[in-house]
Amino acid sequence: MANPKRKVIGYFAFASPNEVVCTGDRGDACVISGSPRTMKAYVKEIDPDGFRKRIIKKTLFEEILGGLKLGAAYAFDEESYKKFYPRR
Repeated sequence: MANPKRKVIGYFAFASPNEVVCTGDRGDACVISGSPRTMKAYVKEIDPDGFRKRIIKKTLFEEILGGLKLGAAYAFDEESYKKFYPRR
């Protein structure tokens, strides 16, 4: 049986370790998208001219849980939220 903590929830993007793609009133909620394609679309929306090179990486349930325990905020799209908090 697979470890649920190792489940891929979605994708996040960053330009550097201190420059993660965020949203919210103060830009403090890390964006988690359900696919690389939707993350690329979001990055294009906030930086249409592509001034900042961003890396898109998978994020696991345990990484998000660890961030939440440290007080981080996340903004999930519908696809990634369904993976993070599935309803049965």
